[in-house]
Amino acid sequence: MAKVVVSTEVETYQVQGPESDYLRGEPYSYRGETGGSVTNVVAYLEETERQYYGDGHGKVIEGAAPGDTVYAVVVEYTTGDTFGRDGGQSKVLDVFTDAAEAAALAQRAEEHNYNTDGFGFTHNGVDYYTPWCGYFESLDKIEVWDIQIRGHRFESSDTDVKWNFRRGH
Repeated sequence: MAKVVVSTEVETYQVQGPESDYLRGEPYSYRGETGGSVTNVVAYLEETERQYYGDGHGKVIEGAAPGDTVYAVVVEYTTGDTFGRDGGQSKVLDVFTDAAEAAALAQRAEEHNYNTDGFGFTHNGVDYYTPWCGYFESLDKIEVWDIQIRGHRFESSDTDVKWNFRRGH
């Protein structure tokens, strides 16, 4: 059974440069600040079972086929530590075939309160982790992306090619 895999493409940029101590290799100095945003979200079918970490999300959707539309709830946030900030972080919370379900999850995620909910919340019986919550983290925005499922991820049949290719926009 094919799994619908959704992942983000993010553009990041330098907002503020690092201090000269950081450039000289001093570990406890300001490393600067980056910003960024999600520029594209892609969905494709995948037959091979894989673990998903970071921004990606894989979900079995019965009857999903190339050309079908899915709705992904995408969170953009900033993280960091004492020595710098890293914007342009993203997380696909979930993907649905019904736009209303996606909108309801986006609304619930936006209403999430770290002080009462902690590092996650439950919506319609599903537990969600909130990587935008923490001492150095902050929520930038939550959006629902309308995406058309592509065919399987392209894998070269050439035995000399050792990686997978992804199709662009």
